Amino acid sequence: MKIKEAFPGNFERSSPIVRPETTLLTILYLLRMKGADVVPVTLMRQATGRGVYGCSVLFKTTQTGPAGFANLIRSPCLNASDELSLVSEEDEIDALLHAFKLKRLGFAFVHKADDPTKGSILSLSDVLSLFHSKTIRTGMTVEDVSSPIVSLPGETTLHDALGLMYRHSYRRIFLSGEDGCVFDRQIMDRIFSPLVLEGPDPEQMCRDLLARPLSEIEKTTPHAIDIKTPLPTAAAKLANAKGGCLMTDQHTLVTPWDAVMKPWLSGELKVG
Repeated sequence: MKIKEAFPGNFERSSPIVRPETTLLTILYLLRMKGADVVPVTLMRQATGRGVYGCSVLFKTTQTGPAGFANLIRSPCLNASDELSLVSEEDEIDALLHAFKLKRLGFAFVHKADDPTKGSILSLSDVLSLFHSKTIRTGMTVEDVSSPIVSLPGETTLHDALGLMYRHSYRRIFLSGEDGCVFDRQIMDRIFSPLVLEGPDPEQMCRDLLARPLSEIEKTTPHAIDIKTPLPTAAAKLANAKGGCLMTDQHTLVTPWDAVMKPWLSGELKVG
């Protein structure tokens, strides 16, 4: 099945494509206001474009150090961009899943067939809805795909936690001995808050925040799910789950990546 047939309303929510010279500061406000994971920057008539990812900018902040923070946020956003996978609305759903696999971030820009500069971001969370329509199907259960919980001591600094999250493409980190977790977006909202970005000394505030312990960030407790639950049932719960994950009664985790990509990569997901 083609992407445009599976997601007929996709282009009703077209994504803004910003110019490469737009400051990163402007992009950070867009990411916060729209609750987006990525803002497309520039698109080419090839398989990849460029986009600014919230999780990637967080990591770049730790790499530049507080001294470079003010320069980073005022620089052209293209400097902080990464590859963004592109697929056409005429492509099959498998092409979209392949794009997710390339970046292992779970989203891609789907463009119109006659104009690659127009389209919108599709994510793994969007693909979850295809279980309900039976466009994608699997006989697997949560037990077959759930992942171990990754945890860090509460005293771990945000700097160190962000490094681990970026290197392993983790969107969330649990606090050791607790059921609550911290998401990359919660950290982004703290570091890229107007109080920091518009403050008199962004560098010092960034330095102070990156040195703060992970335990100070607001935590979210995922909803529970039985480990024997069929994946199509779990997908419906995931669509509305806090933080986009569910915790099993065996203290493992299931995410949109687990529900969609693991069955697909193992050949257990029927598409179309």
